[in-house]
Amino acid sequence: VVMSHLRREAVSVVTAIANPESLVRSLKEIDICTKQKFFFKDHHNYTEQEWARVRNKADGMLITTSKDGVKLKKYLTASMQLLELR
Repeated sequence: VVMSHLRREAVSVVTAIANPESLVRSLKEIDICTKQKFFFKDHHNYTEQEWARVRNKADGMLITTSKDGVKLKKYLTASMQLLELR
């Protein structure tokens, strides 16, 4: 995925990995600003209530891992953008 179009853009991160700050650091290294962070415990199974909170508070593009993307796809609406990082 070419991420250059996201440089200096505010994004929201949603993930359930053991070290979520590593994802934020990786984004920062390529000049992507994390505005909102939604961290859950590793291997978390998201609920509709949790996703509603993310959806209501998230700002800009949502970024997640490919592992979490599989779990989150069922909650996406047509107006939401979710970018999965591998």
